[in-house]
Amino acid sequence: MVLSNLTMHERAEYFVEVHHSDTYEKGQAQMYWRDFFHIFGVDIHEVVVFEEAVKKFDGSQGFIDVFWKGKLLIEHKSLGKDLNAAYSQALEYLDQLPVEEIPEYIIVSDFQRIRLTNLITKEETEIHIN
Repeated sequence: MVLSNLTMHERAEYFVEVHHSDTYEKGQAQMYWRDFFHIFGVDIHEVVVFEEAVKKFDGSQGFIDVFWKGKLLIEHKSLGKDLNAAYSQALEYLDQLPVEEIPEYIIVSDFQRIRLTNLITKEETEIHIN
């Protein structure tokens, strides 16, 4: 299927169809986010880094699951995991980033839930993929 010929709405429907049964972070998250960004016409090769290494506050090594410097940090978990804990983990990464790389948004997700937080306005939006 040539996705670039589809409307945004059709690409979103395709995304839900393909990823509705995803559950496993390590094995499926990167394809999930590649397809998610494609809904909006964003080429991840131009803006996104997967598994960006960052030191945690305690000095241990952490990895940002998906990072668009200055724009978006995504912390992804397997299905059913605590999104509040994922959000806390994402906030911990922010403390270690150079100021020019601090994103405007955080997304936490477990495949079925995508929670977007605007770090400037503190507005939060959550959608469910079923």
